[in-house]
Amino acid sequence: MPYSIPLRAYADTFAVPRAIVDRHLKLAGSAQLKVMLLLLRHPERAFEAEEVAAAVGLAQEDAADALHYWLACGLLQRSDAASSPAEAEASAPPAEPPAAPPSEPAPVLAPVVPRALPAEPVIQVRESEGVKIISSEIPRLRSEEITRRRREDAVIRFLLDEAEPRLGRQLTTTDLSTIVSLHDWAGMDADVILMLLEFCTRQGKNSARSIERTALKFIDRGIDTHERAENYIREQELAQDRYHQVQRAFGIGDRKLIKSEREQIDRWFGAYGYDLPMIECAYERCVENTGKLSFAYIDKTLAAWKERGLRTPAEAEAERQSYKQKRKEAEGVKPSYDSDRFEADSLMNVPIIKKRSRT
Repeated sequence: MPYSIPLRAYADTFAVPRAIVDRHLKLAGSAQLKVMLLLLRHPERAFEAEEVAAAVGLAQEDAADALHYWLACGLLQRSDAASSPAEAEASAPPAEPPAAPPSEPAPVLAPVVPRALPAEPVIQVRESEGVKIISSEIPRLRSEEITRRRREDAVIRFLLDEAEPRLGRQLTTTDLSTIVSLHDWAGMDADVILMLLEFCTRQGKNSARSIERTALKFIDRGIDTHERAENYIREQELAQDRYHQVQRAFGIGDRKLIKSEREQIDRWFGAYGYDLPMIECAYERCVENTGKLSFAYIDKTLAAWKERGLRTPAEAEAERQSYKQKRKEAEGVKPSYDSDRFEADSLMNVPIIKKRSRT
Protein backbone atom coordinates (compact mmCIF):
# COMPACT_ATOMS: atom_id res chain seq x y z
CA MET A 1 0.00 0.00 0.00
CA PRO A 2 1.54 3.38 -1.02
CA TYR A 3 1.86 6.19 1.52
CA SER A 4 1.95 9.98 1.06
CA ILE A 5 1.85 13.14 3.17
CA PRO A 6 -1.37 15.20 2.80
CA LEU A 7 -0.73 18.72 1.52
CA ARG A 8 -2.56 20.29 4.47
CA ALA A 9 0.29 19.07 6.69
CA TYR A 10 2.56 21.66 5.03
CA ALA A 11 0.45 24.60 6.14
CA ASP A 12 2.71 25.21 9.14
CA THR A 13 6.32 24.06 8.65
CA PHE A 14 9.90 24.68 9.77
CA ALA A 15 13.22 23.97 8.06
CA VAL A 16 15.43 20.95 8.70
CA PRO A 17 19.10 21.11 7.61
CA ARG A 18 19.93 18.56 4.93
CA ALA A 19 22.90 17.29 6.96
CA ILE A 20 20.56 15.87 9.59
CA VAL A 21 18.92 13.58 7.01
CA ASP A 22 21.91 12.95 4.75
CA ARG A 23 24.46 12.30 7.49
CA HIS A 24 22.78 11.57 10.78
CA LEU A 25 19.52 9.77 10.05
CA LYS A 26 21.32 6.44 10.40
CA LEU A 27 23.89 7.43 13.03
CA ALA A 28 21.69 9.35 15.43
CA GLY A 29 19.36 7.60 17.84
CA SER A 30 15.74 8.42 18.53
CA ALA A 31 16.69 10.63 21.49
CA GLN A 32 19.08 12.72 19.38
CA LEU A 33 16.50 13.16 16.61
CA LYS A 34 13.73 14.13 19.04
CA VAL A 35 15.95 16.74 20.65
CA MET A 36 17.01 18.20 17.31
CA LEU A 37 13.40 18.46 16.11
CA LEU A 38 12.52 20.39 19.26
CA LEU A 39 15.42 22.80 18.77
CA LEU A 40 14.58 23.30 15.09
CA ARG A 41 10.96 24.04 15.99
CA HIS A 42 12.11 26.86 18.34
CA PRO A 43 15.34 28.30 16.87
CA GLU A 44 14.69 31.68 18.43
CA ARG A 45 15.35 30.60 22.01
CA ALA A 46 17.85 28.79 24.18
CA PHE A 47 17.00 25.61 26.08
CA GLU A 48 18.30 24.23 29.32
CA ALA A 49 18.90 20.48 29.37
CA GLU A 50 16.10 19.95 31.88
CA GLU A 51 13.63 21.83 29.63
CA VAL A 52 14.57 19.64 26.69
CA ALA A 53 14.21 16.50 28.81
CA ALA A 54 10.70 17.48 29.91
CA ALA A 55 9.60 18.48 26.40
CA VAL A 56 10.62 15.26 24.66
CA GLY A 57 10.10 12.83 27.56
CA LEU A 58 13.72 11.91 28.30
CA ALA A 59 15.79 11.65 31.44
CA GLN A 60 17.85 14.79 31.94
CA GLU A 61 21.13 12.89 31.48
CA ASP A 62 19.90 11.42 28.18
CA ALA A 63 18.80 14.85 26.99
CA ALA A 64 22.23 16.27 27.87
CA ASP A 65 23.92 13.45 25.94
CA ALA A 66 21.73 14.17 22.92
CA LEU A 67 22.60 17.87 23.04
CA HIS A 68 26.29 17.06 23.22
CA TYR A 69 25.95 14.70 20.27
CA TRP A 70 24.78 17.58 18.06
CA LEU A 71 27.39 19.82 19.65
CA ALA A 72 30.13 17.38 18.65
CA CYS A 73 28.71 17.07 15.12
CA GLY A 74 28.89 20.84 14.60
CA LEU A 75 25.14 21.49 14.43
CA LEU A 76 24.97 23.13 17.86
CA GLN A 77 27.05 25.64 19.74
CA ARG A 78 26.97 26.92 23.29
CA SER A 79 24.85 30.00 23.90
CA ASP A 80 26.19 33.40 24.87
CA ALA A 81 22.84 34.85 25.90
CA ALA A 82 22.62 38.48 26.94
CA SER A 83 21.42 37.52 30.39
CA SER A 84 24.27 35.12 31.06
CA PRO A 85 26.30 35.65 34.28
CA ALA A 86 29.47 36.23 32.26
CA GLU A 87 28.02 39.27 30.44
CA ALA A 88 26.45 40.63 33.60
CA GLU A 89 29.85 40.62 35.29
CA ALA A 90 31.50 42.17 32.23
CA SER A 91 29.07 45.15 32.24
CA ALA A 92 29.29 45.74 36.00
CA PRO A 93 31.95 48.03 37.61
CA PRO A 94 35.20 46.29 38.56
CA ALA A 95 34.96 44.54 41.88
CA GLU A 96 36.64 41.77 43.73
CA PRO A 97 37.49 38.70 41.56
CA PRO A 98 34.67 36.15 41.55
CA ALA A 99 35.08 33.23 43.87
CA ALA A 100 34.32 30.72 41.08
CA PRO A 101 33.97 30.80 37.29
CA PRO A 102 30.45 31.33 35.92
CA SER A 103 28.42 28.25 35.14
CA GLU A 104 28.54 26.90 31.61
CA PRO A 105 25.68 28.25 29.41
CA ALA A 106 23.14 25.87 27.97
CA PRO A 107 23.54 24.49 24.43
CA VAL A 108 21.38 26.06 21.69
CA LEU A 109 21.07 25.61 17.94
CA ALA A 110 23.49 27.92 16.13
CA PRO A 111 26.28 27.94 13.54
CA VAL A 112 29.20 25.62 14.14
CA VAL A 113 32.06 26.70 16.38
CA PRO A 114 35.26 24.74 15.66
CA ARG A 115 36.62 22.95 18.68
CA ALA A 116 40.22 23.39 19.70
CA LEU A 117 42.70 21.48 17.61
CA PRO A 118 44.05 18.31 19.22
CA ALA A 119 47.65 17.74 20.02
CA GLU A 120 49.78 16.88 17.01
CA PRO A 121 49.88 13.14 16.23
CA VAL A 122 53.09 11.41 17.20
CA ILE A 123 54.90 10.68 13.94
CA GLN A 124 57.74 8.19 14.07
CA VAL A 125 60.27 8.08 11.23
CA ARG A 126 62.64 5.15 10.93
CA GLU A 127 65.01 3.94 8.27
CA SER A 128 64.63 0.49 6.69
CA GLU A 129 67.07 -0.45 3.94
CA GLY A 130 67.47 3.18 2.91
CA VAL A 131 63.72 3.86 2.78
CA LYS A 132 61.97 6.19 5.24
CA ILE A 133 58.93 4.62 6.85
CA ILE A 134 56.49 7.03 8.54
CA SER A 135 53.93 5.63 10.97
CA SER A 136 51.55 7.07 13.52
CA GLU A 137 50.75 5.43 16.82
CA ILE A 138 47.45 6.00 18.55
CA PRO A 139 48.12 6.84 22.21
CA ARG A 140 47.27 4.17 24.78
CA LEU A 141 45.19 5.34 27.72
CA ARG A 142 44.98 3.73 31.13
CA SER A 143 41.64 2.59 32.50
CA GLU A 144 41.50 5.46 35.00
CA GLU A 145 42.06 7.99 32.21
CA ILE A 146 39.24 6.49 30.16
CA THR A 147 36.95 6.54 33.20
CA ARG A 148 37.81 10.19 33.88
CA ARG A 149 37.12 11.24 30.29
CA ARG A 150 33.83 9.35 30.28
CA ARG A 151 32.77 11.06 33.48
CA GLU A 152 33.71 14.59 32.44
CA ASP A 153 32.70 14.65 28.75
CA ALA A 154 29.22 13.75 27.52
CA VAL A 155 30.50 13.29 23.95
CA ILE A 156 32.95 10.62 25.09
CA ARG A 157 30.20 9.00 27.14
CA PHE A 158 27.92 8.98 24.09
CA LEU A 159 30.66 7.48 21.86
CA LEU A 160 31.48 4.68 24.27
CA ASP A 161 27.80 3.85 24.76
CA GLU A 162 27.16 3.76 21.00
CA ALA A 163 30.31 1.84 20.08
CA GLU A 164 29.31 -1.48 21.61
CA PRO A 165 26.06 -2.02 19.65
CA ARG A 166 27.80 -0.95 16.45
CA LEU A 167 30.61 -3.45 16.94
CA GLY A 168 28.25 -6.15 18.20
CA ARG A 169 30.55 -7.24 21.01
CA GLN A 170 31.80 -6.20 24.42
CA LEU A 171 34.43 -3.46 24.30
CA THR A 172 37.94 -4.11 25.52
CA THR A 173 40.21 -1.57 27.19
CA THR A 174 42.06 -1.24 23.88
CA ASP A 175 38.77 -0.46 22.11
CA LEU A 176 37.88 2.18 24.67
CA SER A 177 41.34 3.72 24.51
CA THR A 178 41.26 3.88 20.71
CA ILE A 179 37.85 5.55 20.61
CA VAL A 180 38.78 8.18 23.19
CA SER A 181 42.11 8.87 21.47
CA LEU A 182 40.48 9.22 18.06
CA HIS A 183 38.34 12.00 19.50
CA ASP A 184 40.88 13.73 21.76
CA TRP A 185 44.15 13.09 19.91
CA ALA A 186 43.21 12.69 16.24
CA GLY A 187 40.42 15.28 16.38
CA MET A 188 37.76 13.09 14.75
CA ASP A 189 34.12 14.09 15.15
CA ALA A 190 31.75 11.68 16.85
CA ASP A 191 29.93 10.75 13.65
CA VAL A 192 33.20 9.96 11.84
CA ILE A 193 34.29 7.61 14.63
CA LEU A 194 30.95 5.81 14.57
CA MET A 195 31.14 5.50 10.78
CA LEU A 196 34.61 3.97 11.14
CA LEU A 197 33.32 1.38 13.62
CA GLU A 198 30.36 0.46 11.41
CA PHE A 199 32.66 0.16 8.38
CA CYS A 200 34.96 -2.25 10.28
CA THR A 201 31.95 -4.36 11.32
CA ARG A 202 30.60 -4.57 7.76
CA GLN A 203 34.04 -5.66 6.57
CA GLY A 204 34.09 -8.42 9.22
CA LYS A 205 37.21 -6.85 10.73
CA ASN A 206 36.08 -5.34 14.00
CA SER A 207 38.81 -6.67 16.28
CA ALA A 208 40.72 -4.11 18.34
CA ARG A 209 43.76 -4.40 16.07
CA SER A 210 41.69 -4.08 12.87
CA ILE A 211 39.93 -0.99 14.22
CA GLU A 212 43.29 0.57 15.06
CA ARG A 213 44.72 -0.20 11.60
CA THR A 214 41.65 1.29 9.91
CA ALA A 215 41.81 4.34 12.16
CA LEU A 216 45.46 4.89 11.21
CA LYS A 217 44.42 4.80 7.53
CA PHE A 218 41.80 7.47 8.27
CA ILE A 219 44.43 9.61 10.02
CA ASP A 220 47.03 9.09 7.29
CA ARG A 221 44.53 10.15 4.60
CA GLY A 222 43.23 13.13 6.57
CA ILE A 223 39.75 11.64 6.88
CA ASP A 224 38.33 13.83 9.64
CA THR A 225 34.95 14.91 8.27
CA HIS A 226 31.72 13.12 7.45
CA GLU A 227 32.08 13.77 3.72
CA ARG A 228 35.63 12.42 3.54
CA ALA A 229 34.71 9.34 5.58
CA GLU A 230 31.66 8.70 3.42
CA ASN A 231 33.69 8.95 0.19
CA TYR A 232 36.47 6.72 1.51
CA ILE A 233 34.08 4.04 2.78
CA ARG A 234 32.16 4.09 -0.52
CA GLU A 235 35.41 3.61 -2.47
CA GLN A 236 36.59 0.79 -0.22
CA GLU A 237 33.29 -1.08 -0.37
CA LEU A 238 33.18 -0.69 -4.16
CA ALA A 239 36.72 -2.09 -4.38
CA GLN A 240 35.78 -5.07 -2.20
CA ASP A 241 32.78 -5.77 -4.42
CA ARG A 242 35.03 -5.72 -7.49
CA TYR A 243 37.51 -8.11 -5.88
CA HIS A 244 34.69 -10.58 -5.22
CA GLN A 245 33.39 -10.25 -8.78
CA VAL A 246 36.83 -11.02 -10.23
CA GLN A 247 37.35 -13.93 -7.84
CA ARG A 248 34.08 -15.49 -8.96
CA ALA A 249 34.86 -14.88 -12.64
CA PHE A 250 38.34 -16.43 -12.29
CA GLY A 251 37.13 -19.33 -10.13
CA ILE A 252 39.21 -18.25 -7.13
CA GLY A 253 37.34 -19.50 -4.12
CA ASP A 254 39.94 -21.20 -1.99
CA ARG A 255 42.16 -18.27 -1.05
CA LYS A 256 42.26 -14.51 -0.52
CA LEU A 257 43.71 -12.17 -3.10
CA ILE A 258 47.23 -10.98 -2.39
CA LYS A 259 48.15 -7.30 -2.40
CA SER A 260 49.59 -7.23 -5.95
CA GLU A 261 46.44 -8.91 -7.32
CA ARG A 262 44.19 -6.36 -5.60
CA GLU A 263 46.34 -3.55 -7.00
CA GLN A 264 46.02 -4.96 -10.52
CA ILE A 265 42.24 -5.29 -10.19
CA ASP A 266 42.09 -1.66 -9.01
CA ARG A 267 44.05 -0.70 -12.14
CA TRP A 268 41.75 -2.67 -14.47
CA PHE A 269 38.63 -0.95 -13.19
CA GLY A 270 40.30 2.38 -12.43
CA ALA A 271 43.18 3.49 -14.67
CA TYR A 272 42.14 1.22 -17.58
CA GLY A 273 38.43 1.92 -17.10
CA TYR A 274 37.25 -1.61 -17.98
CA ASP A 275 34.17 -3.43 -16.73
CA LEU A 276 33.85 -7.07 -15.72
CA PRO A 277 32.93 -8.47 -19.19
CA MET A 278 36.15 -7.05 -20.66
CA ILE A 279 38.19 -8.48 -17.78
CA GLU A 280 36.53 -11.87 -18.28
CA CYS A 281 37.43 -11.67 -21.98
CA ALA A 282 41.08 -11.08 -21.09
CA TYR A 283 40.92 -13.99 -18.63
CA GLU A 284 39.59 -16.33 -21.32
CA ARG A 285 42.32 -15.20 -23.72
CA CYS A 286 44.89 -15.87 -20.99
CA VAL A 287 43.68 -19.43 -20.32
CA GLU A 288 43.44 -20.22 -24.06
CA ASN A 289 47.01 -19.11 -24.70
CA THR A 290 48.76 -20.23 -21.52
CA GLY A 291 46.54 -22.92 -20.05
CA LYS A 292 46.45 -21.26 -16.64
CA LEU A 293 45.44 -18.11 -14.74
CA SER A 294 48.04 -15.34 -14.79
CA PHE A 295 47.22 -11.90 -13.39
CA ALA A 296 50.34 -10.50 -15.08
CA TYR A 297 49.24 -11.84 -18.49
CA ILE A 298 45.73 -10.42 -18.06
CA ASP A 299 47.17 -7.08 -16.97
CA LYS A 300 49.39 -6.87 -20.07
CA THR A 301 46.46 -7.85 -22.31
CA LEU A 302 44.20 -5.16 -20.87
CA ALA A 303 46.99 -2.57 -21.03
CA ALA A 304 47.49 -3.37 -24.72
CA TRP A 305 43.76 -3.18 -25.40
CA LYS A 306 43.57 0.18 -23.68
CA GLU A 307 46.46 1.49 -25.77
CA ARG A 308 44.72 0.35 -28.96
CA GLY A 309 41.39 1.81 -27.87
CA LEU A 310 39.47 -1.46 -27.51
CA ARG A 311 36.54 -1.02 -25.10
CA THR A 312 34.30 -4.10 -25.54
CA PRO A 313 34.75 -7.88 -25.93
CA ALA A 314 33.24 -7.58 -29.43
CA GLU A 315 35.94 -5.11 -30.45
CA ALA A 316 38.64 -7.34 -28.99
CA GLU A 317 37.31 -10.37 -30.88
CA ALA A 318 37.01 -8.40 -34.14
CA GLU A 319 40.63 -7.34 -33.83
CA ARG A 320 41.63 -10.94 -33.17
CA GLN A 321 39.87 -12.22 -36.28
CA SER A 322 41.36 -9.42 -38.37
CA TYR A 323 44.82 -10.34 -37.12
CA LYS A 324 44.29 -13.99 -38.04
CA GLN A 325 43.16 -13.07 -41.54
CA LYS A 326 46.12 -10.77 -42.12
CA ARG A 327 48.48 -13.48 -40.88
CA LYS A 328 47.04 -15.99 -43.31
CA GLU A 329 47.46 -13.54 -46.16
CA ALA A 330 51.03 -12.84 -45.12
CA GLU A 331 51.89 -16.56 -45.10
CA GLY A 332 51.00 -16.92 -48.77
CA VAL A 333 48.70 -19.13 -50.80
CA LYS A 334 46.98 -21.91 -48.95
CA PRO A 335 48.11 -25.48 -50.01
CA SER A 336 45.82 -27.32 -52.43
CA TYR A 337 45.37 -30.11 -49.92
CA ASP A 338 44.04 -30.08 -46.41
CA SER A 339 46.85 -31.29 -44.17
CA ASP A 340 44.50 -32.23 -41.33
CA ARG A 341 42.32 -34.27 -43.73
CA PHE A 342 45.37 -35.86 -45.33
CA GLU A 343 46.67 -36.97 -41.95
CA ALA A 344 43.31 -38.42 -40.97
CA ASP A 345 42.98 -40.31 -44.28
CA SER A 346 46.49 -41.66 -43.96
CA LEU A 347 45.73 -43.08 -40.54
CA MET A 348 42.59 -44.73 -41.91
CA ASN A 349 44.35 -46.29 -44.90
CA VAL A 350 47.44 -47.84 -43.39
CA PRO A 351 48.37 -50.82 -45.60
CA ILE A 352 47.98 -54.19 -43.91
CA ILE A 353 51.15 -56.30 -44.10
CA LYS A 354 50.43 -60.00 -43.76
CA LYS A 355 52.92 -62.01 -41.83
CA ARG A 356 54.58 -64.65 -44.04
CA SER A 357 54.08 -68.12 -42.74
CA ARG A 358 57.06 -70.43 -42.26
CA THR A 359 57.18 -73.55 -44.29
